[in-house]
Amino acid sequence: MRASNRSAVLQVLLALSLLAWPHRVLSSEATEYAGIWEETAPPPEETRSIRLSGKTDNPARESWLRLRGSEAAPWWIGPTGTLVVRNVSQATLTPFLPAADKATGTAMIVAPGGGTLALSIDQQGYQIARWLNDRGIAAFVLKYRLVPTPADTEPFLKMVGMPMPVYSDVIPPGVSAAEEVATREDALEAVRYVRAHAAQWHLSPDRIGFIGFSAGAYTAVGLALTADEASRPDAVAAIYGTMSGLPDVPAWAPPLFITAAFDDPLNAEDYNSDVYARTYMAWRKARVPAELHMFATGGHGFGIAPQGKSSDQWLNLLDHWLREMLPATSR
Repeated sequence: MRASNRSAVLQVLLALSLLAWPHRVLSSEATEYAGIWEETAPPPEETRSIRLSGKTDNPARESWLRLRGSEAAPWWIGPTGTLVVRNVSQATLTPFLPAADKATGTAMIVAPGGGTLALSIDQQGYQIARWLNDRGIAAFVLKYRLVPTPADTEPFLKMVGMPMPVYSDVIPPGVSAAEEVATREDALEAVRYVRAHAAQWHLSPDRIGFIGFSAGAYTAVGLALTADEASRPDAVAAIYGTMSGLPDVPAWAPPLFITAAFDDPLNAEDYNSDVYARTYMAWRKARVPAELHMFATGGHGFGIAPQGKSSDQWLNLLDHWLREMLPATSR
């Protein structure tokens, strides 16, 4: 399908999805979310964002919310609350560069999670980028296109607060498929862009990795399997998310780091079940380096925030893995 036709189809599907949501969302029994959110302006980090070519029409404007952690908060935002952006129709890339005396020449593109309906862009984006900077790694936070959500905040929060099996039924299949295409296109372009501009940021074009959280992790694993060298990352980290129905892993696939928690609600029953182990074994079968870390506790969306649980150790493990898979330039 030509890009222009695909974009037109995507716009129609997204518009139809907004018409389909109110009856199904507002008729559900849901917790009231008053008091846990406030609208906010885009953060200062957005002033230096780089526009990518990915753009779709969205009836609702892009909006930013500050969500406070509570028992009533959507299950995917983590225990401490976060900054959320939704109704993203213009893909952007925000650079975070390390101090020159720390720079290693390595870069990581960061794809936050949020169930394809929003992005937990602070805890799973900006904070991760700063953590990478502290280790001399340049970071680029990808604000990728999302499925549109109702313009009003309360209906949106009721929708994303649903358990995953119900929430997944809310999105019409055509919209979900179209969103997946858009997200993948944004991720591919992000890798190409950083690699093409590597000299500008004093980066090594063969040490550009990609880390994704939840829905962003699904995209990350798919990205690892692209045959296009220009848009394939050199290492991939998938944090509490991966692909189901994984194809055969080619020998040229990049190294993979996977982590999640046993008590993640997405692992209940057959939804994710042993998908992490299957992904690890697929990489092992292809004889491509891979690591799998399953923690007993941590839930979903733990990101960078410490909880006093075993999953708090994941960043230390990632740090060591990055040093091995994307070693710094010798000086």
